[in-house]
Amino acid sequence: MDTGKWAVVVWAAILAIILYINQSAAEVIVGFFLFLVGFAICYIIVKWAYPRSRDWGAVKWGLALPLTGFIILFGLAFLFSLLGGTFAPAAPQEAPTQPSQPVVAPPASPAIPDTISPPSPPPVPSVAGSGGSVDRGSMAKVYSGIDPPYALADGSQVTLTRNDKATNPTWAQVKSFITHDQTDQIQYSLGSFVCSNYAEEIYDNAEAHGIRAGFVAISFQDGSMPHALNAFETTDRGLVFIDSTMPLVAFNTVRMPGEKEFGISSNNDKIGYLQVGQPYGIVSMSTNWGTKYSDYVAWQKALASFKTELANYNAEIESYNAKVKAYNVNPTSEAEYYSLKAESTQLDQESAKLDADGNKLGGFWEPPNDEVPVSQIEIYW
Repeated sequence: MDTGKWAVVVWAAILAIILYINQSAAEVIVGFFLFLVGFAICYIIVKWAYPRSRDWGAVKWGLALPLTGFIILFGLAFLFSLLGGTFAPAAPQEAPTQPSQPVVAPPASPAIPDTISPPSPPPVPSVAGSGGSVDRGSMAKVYSGIDPPYALADGSQVTLTRNDKATNPTWAQVKSFITHDQTDQIQYSLGSFVCSNYAEEIYDNAEAHGIRAGFVAISFQDGSMPHALNAFETTDRGLVFIDSTMPLVAFNTVRMPGEKEFGISSNNDKIGYLQVGQPYGIVSMSTNWGTKYSDYVAWQKALASFKTELANYNAEIESYNAKVKAYNVNPTSEAEYYSLKAESTQLDQESAKLDADGNKLGGFWEPPNDEVPVSQIEIYW
């Protein structure tokens, strides 16, 4: 076998090894077949294209034809790979795996808030009437845009004159308006002007002055006659109640020796104190007491203390007057005189203190249905 033929065998072996390493057995056979096809094509081309070449046998067998065939073969292999043929590099085989099981993540723990908010309050229940709701601060039923189903002295229904431009006032504005309003000076009369008339009049006058007002009706646990007054939603004190009704019952006054009397007020304008389950209270608006029910409780304690001090003072005055009378009838000594004079000075100081304390308390009003707890509060805006 000449050199050219051995070269062909060597080239074929090299090609076979390369194909075997990279391809399956079937692909090696196909590849070798393509090599032979390429070799035959090259042989024909070289034979007819180069008839005058020297030592043609060595060239065609040893170098030209195998090299050309090799190039053609891998060119075909590259083309087959582009077309997805058998010569495309085989994808690496992976070991079979078991079917994947769904991964179930444990439920996330609820996030712990930095601060714990109080539970939201339940919805405010509606009550009869337009816009009815419950004011949880005073436990009052609140209505808007409707007239109260209550009668005036003449039997007609209360009719409120509203001002859409009226706004909530300050406490100072309420006090100024009520002080200058003269409704409280109207004489109370069961046949012509009762508490509902006062409340309607105050309401209409306030709204006319641009002050948003409320008509208030309160009922009592003993089922007695309801009472009417007014409400104002102030911007600095919140909800306050005003009662300008002239009382039927006289002042619950107390006296000092010499006919000095405490508990009288020059007008009938009062702060009303309302809380369901507690008696209705009133204090003169001209005083400096607050507007909350707790302020009324403090006022009651101050009044009770004042009455006790006044009773003690009156007893001391009676004792002093008896001593002075006895001394004037039969003076005993100069020492007794100076003792009675010192006692008089002490009594004068007590009297001055009682004057100041009494003036701070204002009028000693007798509230409607005194000591009977309020069962219901209605506010009509």
